[in-house]
Amino acid sequence: MMDLKKQKRSVNFMLTVTYVVILFRLVPIHHAIGDLGAGMFAAGYLLFFLYDYFVREIFSGNLTKLMNAKVKREQYQDAEQAFDIAMFLSLAAGLLAALIVFLLAPVLAGKLLGFTQAEKVLRYLAPAFCFATVSASFSSYLKGMGEHINDSIVRLGTELLVTLLCIVMSGFLYRKGQSVGALLKQDAFAGIYGAQGCALAVSVATFLCMLIYFFLYLQMKVSMKRILIKDTQSRYEPDAVYTRYLYISSTLHYLNSMLLPLCLLLGERVLVSKMKAAAVPENTIAGIWSIYAGAALPFLALPAAAICLYVRGTWYSYKRALARDERKFVRDTIQAKMRRFCLVCFPVAVFVLVFSEPLLGFVYGEQGRLCAGALSAGAFSIFFFGFGFVLMQVLLGLEKQLYILAIHAAGFLTHLIALEIFVKSGDAHYMGLGIAWLASSLVMAAAYGFVVSMQLNYRYHILNISKPLVSAAGGGLVGFLVVRLAGSSLGSLMTLLIGGVLFMIVYLVLIIFLRGLTRKEISRIPGGEFIMRMLY
Repeated sequence: MMDLKKQKRSVNFMLTVTYVVILFRLVPIHHAIGDLGAGMFAAGYLLFFLYDYFVREIFSGNLTKLMNAKVKREQYQDAEQAFDIAMFLSLAAGLLAALIVFLLAPVLAGKLLGFTQAEKVLRYLAPAFCFATVSASFSSYLKGMGEHINDSIVRLGTELLVTLLCIVMSGFLYRKGQSVGALLKQDAFAGIYGAQGCALAVSVATFLCMLIYFFLYLQMKVSMKRILIKDTQSRYEPDAVYTRYLYISSTLHYLNSMLLPLCLLLGERVLVSKMKAAAVPENTIAGIWSIYAGAALPFLALPAAAICLYVRGTWYSYKRALARDERKFVRDTIQAKMRRFCLVCFPVAVFVLVFSEPLLGFVYGEQGRLCAGALSAGAFSIFFFGFGFVLMQVLLGLEKQLYILAIHAAGFLTHLIALEIFVKSGDAHYMGLGIAWLASSLVMAAAYGFVVSMQLNYRYHILNISKPLVSAAGGGLVGFLVVRLAGSSLGSLMTLLIGGVLFMIVYLVLIIFLRGLTRKEISRIPGGEFIMRMLY
């Protein structure tokens, strides 16, 4: 039996790979169906992604916590009752969401997304809303019963299947669109048909995922039969109690969790509206959005998502310590976590800042280089967003949900203001999108830092921040020189390899020289024993 720490590491690794697949899926799709098709699919999929995030990470998370609590108390009948109610409500909500998307597709495509031609993309995606909702409830059942590994495997397998089906089905419909476009003498049909093929692939893959979850659920039900018969601990609470917990009592949690993902939709809408106001054709706008969504956005979102995965849940330890009034322990824990966070996130942010052009050039070619400004402008949002998320766990431990809501609302408002000010109508002016992420993450990081400092009388150790920052800046300077002096002659891949190796060597040398690593951490580096003898 795998111990809890190994299980958590395995789950986090598979979820990180899952997000890698989701965020970089648009790269092969873009090569398969072109700018227009990828942009239409990216816009429609954004709506589904926000809904899927809600049901999986928020509603499903509440159900998992409820079932975990019941299982720990050996109230298995109550756990089954909670799941039955959640499944009924999920099925109803999923069918309603699918119906709304299907019937209101013209309104959602034109008014919300800004792309009228995305109507059929949304209609092909509509069934996926229902399948994803039901899958989220089955996922909660598995996790509530302790089967986190199986759930992570299914999620990763589903996203890989979605990607494979997108490439296959989009290619088939793309060729059909080419034939239709040749008859009507309109080249745009190929890309639009390809986007519809991707949307259909998402619906098919989520349906297959739901079937797999259902099979695993039936297997577990068989093994649970004997335990359910012997259960004498359950209290058989009214259905309204579970409904209230799953939906009403968690409203504040829903708002806190959804404000930032909505910034994605906000950025897309502001960009589209500004470019339409400048009389840019819709097909051109779709191509521009596809480049940003497939190139710059993944490199900004992936490190932030990885931080969230590896830090989430730490609020439990804060809550237990604060209940015992062990504030010094909490302050020491924050200091240790912030130190490790700075050691990792500063070099990541500086690397993305310095190597934005070769990074996007390698993945997307010359088109990717167009939005290098957005990536470099938003690079330090990786650090600030992570800084805020680490401290958010402390406020969750303090049960200060209203503070979190206020901070996220301030971040959302800052994001909107920055988009309105900095997003331009030209097809190469992506920098405003990156600046918006930087501004909102900076405001939230500052607010979290101030509130935690006031609540716990905590003072941040400047050396924990300055040593990694100086070391990363030194590595960044060397990388910058490589990019500027030899980037054009070396090419994107060689620039990344040579510049990246030099960046890491300089960073490690400086952080060791500045005594930013402990002896144990140095010993884990290749050649660490020799370095230890030189230093100590």
